[in-house]
Amino acid sequence: MIISKLAISARAALVFLLAVVLVFAFIPPSHASSVALDMRDSKASVEVELSQTGNQPLKSTLTNWNVNQSLELNKQISVQVSSDWSRSKFEIAPSLSNCILEIGVGHVTSSFSNPVPIFVLGSIPVSFSTGTGLVLYGSKAYIWKVEGSGTIPGPDSSMRADIGSSLTLNFKCENEVVGSFAWSLSSIVGPPSVVASPTLSIENDTAYLTVGQWQAGDYLGVNNYGITWYNCSERSLEGPSCKQLGDTTFKPGYPAPGRVGYKINDNLKGTYLAAMIQAFNDHGSSSAWTELQEYASSSPEASTPETSSSRFIANQKTLATFSESATGLTFLQRSQVKAAVDANPNAEKFICTGIRYYSQPMSVNIMVRKRAKAACEYAKELNPSLSTWYQTKTTQARSYNGKVMVVSKG
Repeated sequence: MIISKLAISARAALVFLLAVVLVFAFIPPSHASSVALDMRDSKASVEVELSQTGNQPLKSTLTNWNVNQSLELNKQISVQVSSDWSRSKFEIAPSLSNCILEIGVGHVTSSFSNPVPIFVLGSIPVSFSTGTGLVLYGSKAYIWKVEGSGTIPGPDSSMRADIGSSLTLNFKCENEVVGSFAWSLSSIVGPPSVVASPTLSIENDTAYLTVGQWQAGDYLGVNNYGITWYNCSERSLEGPSCKQLGDTTFKPGYPAPGRVGYKINDNLKGTYLAAMIQAFNDHGSSSAWTELQEYASSSPEASTPETSSSRFIANQKTLATFSESATGLTFLQRSQVKAAVDANPNAEKFICTGIRYYSQPMSVNIMVRKRAKAACEYAKELNPSLSTWYQTKTTQARSYNGKVMVVSKG
């Protein structure tokens, strides 16, 4: 009887101890420590998917080094991260908070397991679930899983000379790296560009277009290009004063054109010349303009005096920078519009042009159009006899992004 009671007591004690072990086995550690998760372990199965509109999704686990697909310039990237429960050899902090997946391009170390990006594209929030599993062979097995989603900007043309085809993925919690990886991509593709902006010079009766080197790389390079020449009666590429000279000349992309000449007719003296170069490849096209250059008259006597009544007067002014998403005019901008109206009292037309960077969305186009409208409405208020017109244009020059240009003609 005594033996039976002892056996029951022993069994009860064993059940109690087992229950204690099972309860406490899943309680997270009570103190924080540095974390380096085994995120490349084949059992971790962390999967990252990047997708861009119109392109095949780039999808792989972190165990992969080479992802044989491409990213495209100037396209947003949707990011999705998920994983199963995974084990770690290291003790995990009880709460991995404020965690993100930071994505960049290029890296400055030779190691694919500890990359430092040259450019950070952006980050998305991720959440880590952590805990401890059953004791295995006398050691605790720490467990975790991760998930998250979001959108980041794609690489842009300002990065293109340096990004190569390396993508970095850094998981960070409280700004501390808990997992760091790099993928070697097939390529980063996009429309072509030239390294240096084209320039125009006039020597005697010939205009010369000088183009910098094409952007290097098979996927970012140029298949063919076209050159178009323009003549303007005013020192402005805006409005109806410019006309195309002849047809666009197309040539193969290699080699780069270097210096191209254009014979000028004498009847263009006293006007302005400009050239536009367009470059094409399988992923799109891009264009760049030269500055306007005056084709001066052969002698001072041939020039028309500024005071002549036959002189067509046009005044151009770029208004002061607008703040963020503002569409109304500030006191300074109103004074600039007034100065433009007062400077040409005999003007018949007043044109207001809202300018946006060429790759920005239509929402920005709407915003700069409202700014241009506000400028023209104020000019009309100052001089009701003016015929006003507001419009939008795109630019390759970032310094003009979001600004408004006003031109009075008469």
